[in-house]
Amino acid sequence: MMLVVVTDSLMAVLIKLTSSHTSTELAIFIRSAISLVLLFFWIGWKCNKKEKTAPLLKTQYPHLHAIRAIAGTGALLTYFYALKMLPLHIVTPLYYTIPIFIPLVGWVWLRNPISIKTWVGIVVGFLGILLIVNPGSEFFQIGSFLAIISSILTATAFIAIIKLNRTEPTHRTLFYHFLLSALATGIFAIKPENWISCPTTDLIILLFVGILGLLYHTFLTISIKCAPLKQTSPLLYLTIVFALCFDVALWGKTIAFNSIIGSSLIITGAILSTILNHQKERPLSQQAIQQTADPAILANNRQIFTTKQALNINAKIAEKVKTIQRATRIATADKA
Repeated sequence: MMLVVVTDSLMAVLIKLTSSHTSTELAIFIRSAISLVLLFFWIGWKCNKKEKTAPLLKTQYPHLHAIRAIAGTGALLTYFYALKMLPLHIVTPLYYTIPIFIPLVGWVWLRNPISIKTWVGIVVGFLGILLIVNPGSEFFQIGSFLAIISSILTATAFIAIIKLNRTEPTHRTLFYHFLLSALATGIFAIKPENWISCPTTDLIILLFVGILGLLYHTFLTISIKCAPLKQTSPLLYLTIVFALCFDVALWGKTIAFNSIIGSSLIITGAILSTILNHQKERPLSQQAIQQTADPAILANNRQIFTTKQALNINAKIAEKVKTIQRATRIATADKA
């Protein structure tokens, strides 16, 4: 998760540097297209003589991939637009209200109940949001709303990733996300004026954004797969600290006291929401495994089991044959 923080922080700074000259759709298209090309090299490396590309990309859950890609692309669009309008130290805390919205999205999508303890964390987080947007001044700025919408969409993508990680490998989840994102934004990015107005230096920067985008999503997917959010999500909030430092060092921004307090409340509320919303997973029943597992995985497991069973049976038969042969030799020697 620490690698997620580093790649995301660097990516935000690079996008901020290009935001004044490059259209948002072009930035996301280049980011997704470069990540997709690099991912093809990864998939090609995974292929061998016995495997083809099609089985590696075949999925039983196209609807989940579509939800993950649509939510992820929408989150990028709103996040990049927010970075154009507001400083990093305001956009980043609002964006990282993701753990506050995960229980809410889970309640709407999966009908998961929200405990009273979790509501405490959600309320604390929303108090932090109010302090940062400063009602009466910046509250009605569209950039603040875009950052919050981006957080909600990212929370939706997180839940889709968690569901996909039960059966889908990392490269397959990333492939459909980058493919659909590149197609969706490519429709608007192909306008000649977008490319003409984009300086060469920005194109070079966006090349690195594409590399960082692939690394970010790879680290994020693996992190969610390998460890529960309860353990890893607190590290995400180092991104807010980095955003404050970058705004001061690169853009000479003055950090308001209400932004510092609001960021602290958002971090506290998000961590509380993650920890208090965590529930111990129950072991899956055989029926649940058959309903959620990839058929190819089940077939492979059955094949492994059948092979082991056959080896055990063959070993027992061989042992009995040796015993019979030994008994026959003894009987023959006695008669002699």
